[in-house]
Amino acid sequence: MRRALLGALAAAAFAGACVSGRAGRLSPGPRDPYRLQADEIRSLGSNASMYEVIERLRHRWLETRSMDPAIPEATDQIVVYAGNSPLGGLNQLRYIQARQVASARFIEGHEAASLYGPGHGSGVILLEMK
Repeated sequence: MRRALLGALAAAAFAGACVSGRAGRLSPGPRDPYRLQADEIRSLGSNASMYEVIERLRHRWLETRSMDPAIPEATDQIVVYAGNSPLGGLNQLRYIQARQVASARFIEGHEAASLYGPGHGSGVILLEMK
């Protein structure tokens, strides 16, 4: 009897550990602060502009960077790209519907300047269109 009770308790403990372990793997991990995926973009509805999406989900992308003396080409303006085409400043995001965008990525100053050249030292928002 005692052996059966111990066996049942051990089985219950094992089953509980398995269930809790599985639940932990299914729950989403922290989101990448430099990327917006399609599911996140869609979460705000199809009528939202990309400015609204970024403002709600990655508001730090919209913050003006201070001039970095280590990056001579730094500006106060973040440049928005759709694919390889420059669109202009942050205001252009107001004219792009979220439903048109597959994903978005923020590239910080140093990397943006090395990838895109002078005038990109404050960063780039790169949109992958559908």
